[in-house]
Amino acid sequence: MKKYIEKDGYHLKVKVDYELGGMNYFSGQVSKRGYYLYVYPVQIDTTDDRVKVESFTFFKGGKKLLMEVGRKSQKAYEKACAMLDANEEFINYIDKKYKL
Repeated sequence: MKKYIEKDGYHLKVKVDYELGGMNYFSGQVSKRGYYLYVYPVQIDTTDDRVKVESFTFFKGGKKLLMEVGRKSQKAYEKACAMLDANEEFINYIDKKYKL
């Protein structure tokens, strides 16, 4: 699930997605397998040809584990998407932290 929240001159991209988990060699940490909430600021521009271009900055935004699972499934994905409304505080935190 993906949605955009329009702010003053920019958008917040809010996405629920599955992550396989394991070792993250960039951060040196181990991430859990499950469904995560990703929130990051993006800028959406429309070209003369009516093509929408989405641009973002690396290392801005955040992710939060919604539900740890053993394997990917449609039922677990739907449960994770239903948990989106309960995480409005996290979305507001990212908005205040990375305001463009």
